[in-house]
Order: sequence, then C-alpha cells, then structure tokens
Amino acid sequence: MDHTIITNPILPAAGVRRNLAADNSTGRPSRHHEDGSLNPPGRDPLENSANSNALLRCKKPFVMATFNVNTARQEARAKEMAHCAATYGIEILGVQEHRQVHSDIIEYNRLEGHYFITSSAWRNEAQASVGGVGLLLSPRARKSLRRAVSISRRILIAEFDSNPVTTIIVVYSPTNVSEITDIEGFYADLRATIVDVPAHNFLAVLGDFNARLGPEDAPFTYHSETNRNGKFLAELMTEHQLLAANTQFRKRLGKRWTFQDRGTKMKRQLDYILVRRKWRNSVLNAEPYNTFHTTGSDHRVVSIKVRLSLRVPKPRQRTMYDWKAFASSPDLQANYTVEIQNRFEILQDEDSSVMYQRFIDANEHAAMLHTPKKVRVRQSFRTKHPDVITARQEVEDARQKHSVSQSEEDSELLKQARGHLYDTYDRVKEEEVQEKVRRIQIAREGGRHDVVWKVINEVTGRERQAEGRVAGDGPEERVNTWFTHFKSLLGSAPTVPSAEEDVPTILTGLDIGGGPFTHDECTRMMVDLTPQDEAMTVQMGNLIGIVMGIKARGESLNNLVTQRIQRKAALMANPTTGKVPKPHLAAKNISPISGLLDGNTRKGCGQVTNYDSGDVLTSQGRVNIGALNIPRREALFAQVESEFGGCTKTAPEYSKLKVAMNDKCRALRR
Repeated sequence: MDHTIITNPILPAAGVRRNLAADNSTGRPSRHHEDGSLNPPGRDPLENSANSNALLRCKKPFVMATFNVNTARQEARAKEMAHCAATYGIEILGVQEHRQVHSDIIEYNRLEGHYFITSSAWRNEAQASVGGVGLLLSPRARKSLRRAVSISRRILIAEFDSNPVTTIIVVYSPTNVSEITDIEGFYADLRATIVDVPAHNFLAVLGDFNARLGPEDAPFTYHSETNRNGKFLAELMTEHQLLAANTQFRKRLGKRWTFQDRGTKMKRQLDYILVRRKWRNSVLNAEPYNTFHTTGSDHRVVSIKVRLSLRVPKPRQRTMYDWKAFASSPDLQANYTVEIQNRFEILQDEDSSVMYQRFIDANEHAAMLHTPKKVRVRQSFRTKHPDVITARQEVEDARQKHSVSQSEEDSELLKQARGHLYDTYDRVKEEEVQEKVRRIQIAREGGRHDVVWKVINEVTGRERQAEGRVAGDGPEERVNTWFTHFKSLLGSAPTVPSAEEDVPTILTGLDIGGGPFTHDECTRMMVDLTPQDEAMTVQMGNLIGIVMGIKARGESLNNLVTQRIQRKAALMANPTTGKVPKPHLAAKNISPISGLLDGNTRKGCGQVTNYDSGDVLTSQGRVNIGALNIPRREALFAQVESEFGGCTKTAPEYSKLKVAMNDKCRALRR
C-alpha cells in the first residue's frame, strides 16, 4: 500500500537540538542518525487543546511505558503492577503477555483506581494461555481516551484527546525463533495500522519486539549486531520515519538492557518505544527501570517522558470550599459577615464598577480566611495497606541481597518474599470482606437497610456503572449501536387496538329499540332529563343548535330536534365512517336529522358549516337555513326523514344525505 506522509504546514517535521558530547558522557546522540527540521519555537496558545484532560501538553510532561508482565492472571500480581504504575506516575502503560483469556474482543477492568483494557490472549497447543496485549491507564488517561480497538491478537491501538491527537499502539512480536510467516504477518498488520494513523498525530508504539538492534540501525544499543527480528524492525522504522526512543539517549550499558534470562542470566535489549521523528523533540528522556520487579517479571519497564514543546496558558488553580460546613456554623458566618463589612465600608465613595470589583475581592478574601476547604477523601487501596507495604519492602531487601550474592539460597528467599507479598494481598482482601460483613450486621440490627444494600452492592459489584463506553470497537460502531437501539424503540408505530373494533355484547334481551327515535320517545326523554344531564350535554346541544340557526326560534319541530340532540349528543356517529365510537356503544342507530346537524364534525364529506350565521357552504353557493320559513323547514325535515330514514352508518350514506339536504335547500330558496 502506498502511503505518503504530508508534512503539516503549521507544525513542520520536528527535530532535536543536539550537542556533540564525549563518548563517555550522557545525553542525546549526534546528528548523523537524524533527519528533518526542528520544532517551531511555538505558536498561539489558543491553538493547543483546551481540554483539561489532554495528556500531551506544553510544559507539563507525562510518562508512558511498556512492560512485559509475563502474566497478570493472578489478581495480586495485576494489582501490584497497577500500584507500581501509580507510584512512579505512569499515565499509560502498554502491557504484553497478560495471558488473560476472555470471550469479548476487549475488556475494561478496574485495578486499584486504574483502568486495565485488555485484548484477549490465546491458547497454544497445550491449551496454556499465552500472549495478550493491553493498556493500563491512570484516571486522567482514561478520561482523555477516545477509542480502543483490537487490530489483531498481537496489536492494540488507542487514541487519546490532545492537540495533536495521541495515538498509542501496543504490540507483542513473535520471538526470533518463530516461523518466518508469523513474523511477516505481524509486521504486515503493524504496517497497515501505522499507515492509518494521521501524519500529524503523536504516535508511540509500545512493545516487546523480541528484536535486537545493532549500532548500524540505532545510535545507542545494548547489542553489537542486529538479529533477524531486528532487521524487520529496522525496515519498519526506516519506512515510516520512526525511531526507538530508548536508543536515542547516551546511557551506560546497565541502563540499556530490558530483559534478563532466568536460566542463563543473559541480558538483552528486546523492548522498545517507537515515536515519529517529527516529534522526537518532545521526548525528554527514555530508559528502562527495575521499579516493577515486585511483579516477578523477567522484563524491565521501559518508560519515556514526553512534553509538547508548544506554549499553552497556565490553568487557574481553583479552590474548593466546603459550603455545607459553612452553612452549618453560625460562628463562621458571623466572622465572614464582619470581614466583608470591614473591607467594604471604606469603599462607599468609589465608582460603582470599582466598588463592585472590590466587593468581589472582599468576598474572595473573606472566603479564604473564614471558609473551610474541602478535603478530598481518597479511596483506600490494598496496595497502601501497612502489611502490603511491609511485605513489599521485604521483597526489595531480598532482591538487593540476591543481586549481590547471586546464590541459590538468596534466590529461594526472594521467591518466598514474593509469595508472602501475594499472600498478604489475599489476607487483606479477606479482612476487607469480613469488615463489610460486620458492617452489614450492625446496619441490619439498627434498621439501616439502605446501608445494608449499599455494602452488599459494593461486595457483589451490583449496580456498578459499566466500565468503558457503549459496546463497540470504535465511534462508528458505538453510533450504530445507539441508532439500532432507538430505531427499535421509536422507529415502529405502536400496536394500539382500533377505536372502532367490534365489542362483544354482554347484556342481551333488553327492551331497547334499534330504529329511529320517535316523537313520543323524545318527549319522554325531555321529561326525564335531570340537571346533571343538562349540565353535561348543554355545550354540545347549544353548538349544534346554533349550527342550523333554529335554537332561538322556538318552533316545535326545531325545539324537538334540539332537545333530542341535547339529550343524545354523546351518541353521535364517527365523522369518517359513520360508526358509533366505543364509549357510546349503547346507541348504534341515530336519526339522519342528528347526523345532518352534526355536519360540523363530518370532515370527510367536503362540507363547511358556519356556526354563527347558520349558513351551509357548498361548491354551488351559500344557503342560509335560518332564512327559510317554518313550514318549508318542517317540510324539508319531513322529506329528508322519509327519504333517508334509519341510522347513517357510513361516510358515503352520510355524504348522500348532505347532498340531498343542500339540493332541497337551494330549491326552497329559489
């Protein structure tokens, strides 16, 4: 795959100021192993990342490292690794050979306040777990994490928020005696991963490469020649403009090796941190340390200190006051008030804007003097337990003694000390569980069920917020997960029963007629009308009476129709289909007169009724029903009743009735 690195016009390729040094001095190498221009002297502070969680910042270095832990399957060993990372301020730790096999592609776990992101290990022919890469992140690094993706079982990539974006690749290379096809496949995947990283990103490759580099490929190496894996590594560095940061500083030989064979005691340099040449000026130091020896690994941790050489504004230190304690203390409030009054009385003759600013200053000064500050309560970790600290010191003493004598007896004592350290972790864990059980018993006896469930949730891990983000290996996959969730939740119409479904008859044999209302029925209905019925139906009755302009005229037929509608207004048919709605299934047959008068609700018939004037608007013109005399209206209603008797149940029947009514109105009008 062809890939051209385009130099960013704002930040040209970076270099390092180097001074020629004597061969026995310490420092950075001469220029014969370098190319590219120097970093610019700086740029506008606003161009740097404004995110307070950004790792790569100006004048604020951070430490990243790589470490082959040999195994982190034992909980005590993993916690000890996290403790060492926290003790020595390592924000990002690339981990190889954790040997944790899990079904998920990536897992997120908590380790003593740190976050452990692992890509699953695999099993060999003997079904033993081998390999596995991961990242151990500090809380600050976890906040700036953008994504973590497993490229293969030997490669893990992660991005962190900063300007430029920080890209970390953790790798674990096959050994020098592996099949050539395995080596070639590994470096092919690594090349493809590096090509996909934008050219402006700060790239760091943390890995156990199982490769030796000689002086012809790197400035300051531990070995005198390059082996087979080293040649693959050298080609990769040349092709992608990378350099091994821990070979760029002149260190004594004892500060260069990264691995010691347990059997032969031979020392080798196999672990490297690769960075792009354009950012080498941001690497302040790189070297291996013995600080992780308590984990029992035969590798050293290799760390680099990085600082972006660009100017950024200083963050303002914010003081957190305990206002709850202030509100509960009358003495503090009184002293605060007196301090404000004393400082503000002399400001009465000042300008208003000046007075306001000095008033703010007086409040800040009074708060600083008389308001208690919040004390940050830190979680107690097992690594800080006094017994664990004592056991760790015993391991350190045994290691120093063994490094001097190199005897079998001292080696056995060192193993026993490490075993005692891990046993101490287990004992402390057991004591913590017993203490929580005691808290549960005390809270239960005191009736504090909230405390009981809180402790139970702490022990079982229930109701704990899921580690990591939405499931997915990248932003696109997480967005798709959210989209799919809400699409299935909101994308389909709800299944609601139809409002016109047939309801089975419960009571039968009732003396209820199904035909049109008669004159006698309407008369009896008006006699039986109660005040409650009148209050319930008066609004609908008035509205329908106004529609036809007949309520205020007092004629007998008009009054009869209006009274009928007032009493049975809630039994109107559906305006679209003519069917009676579910709440009013007691009356399924309504006179066409009531359907006609309910024309204001029948939107499907194409008629618009003017309620104020009693007019009916049609495509042919306006007809005023109120202008007709009483005999003509009575004759009109009687004729419509005789022609369209019974219940109007469908929209077509209702439309036919409306057309006939309007035709009759126009004929009478002429």
